[in-house]
Amino acid sequence: MPRKSKENNQTMEETRPQTNEIMDRRASVFYKLGVTKSMGNMEFVRIDYGIELPCSPNEVRKITAKIVKEVEQTIDKELAKYATVNTPNIR
Repeated sequence: MPRKSKENNQTMEETRPQTNEIMDRRASVFYKLGVTKSMGNMEFVRIDYGIELPCSPNEVRKITAKIVKEVEQTIDKELAKYATVNTPNIR
């Protein structure tokens, strides 16, 4: 919306971006994964990991693929720490 200058009463063009223009230039991607692993003897460990990254709308697919890969690799790495835990022998 044009506004009047106080100094010379001339109409000035608004230079701030409109809200819709700002929203068109912003996006973000969020991905979270959680896994529950049985440790035996009715004990469980739960691992949750997520990432959120801001990006431009045209980067959403690329950033999503990158985030999914990172989250899944991190979960796998954390689960590997519990892979050597011995489960009790039930006789």
